Amino acid sequence: MEAFKIAEEEEKPTLAQLAREAAVEADWNTNHASAVLFGRLSRDKALLQSVVQDAVYDAVHQHVEEAMRHRRVTLIRQVQAERQAGVDRKGAALALANSIAASLFDFPLAGGVKLGDATGEQVAEAARRYSAQASDMSIKGAWLHTVAKRVPPDKRVRDVCTAADLDTLLQKAQKNV
Repeated sequence: MEAFKIAEEEEKPTLAQLAREAAVEADWNTNHASAVLFGRLSRDKALLQSVVQDAVYDAVHQHVEEAMRHRRVTLIRQVQAERQAGVDRKGAALALANSIAASLFDFPLAGGVKLGDATGEQVAEAARRYSAQASDMSIKGAWLHTVAKRVPPDKRVRDVCTAADLDTLLQKAQKNV
């Protein structure tokens, strides 16, 4: 029997979640919500550090992924140019396959470790991060689809829905996704 129970790590709120809370508190006024969120982050240094750290990671990660995507596209274009120039297709295809495989092993995970060098634990953490982001985007997508169905094409959302309506629709989307 364990004398101590290990406390589960508390989930850190994402910047998107904090922004949504501030928007609701500010009745969806962007300027006021920004001030509310900035005030909350200014008072809670640990939360600020967590949010900034995640935002920086996401920004860098997005940049690295885009660079890798560009690298793969460049390789594909090179192979296509070689084919047009009469270079052996088997050799070009093999070179492309090897390059893509190498770039997949270079896929960046948290902390800068590459997929090919990562442990199973590091890959699992990256998978949890992507799943959480996917869940958040899925909720937003479902919510916005529902809002779009309520608003005629020639009307503005604020002319058809109240903040309470939007919040209710968001809560329903959060429960259904």
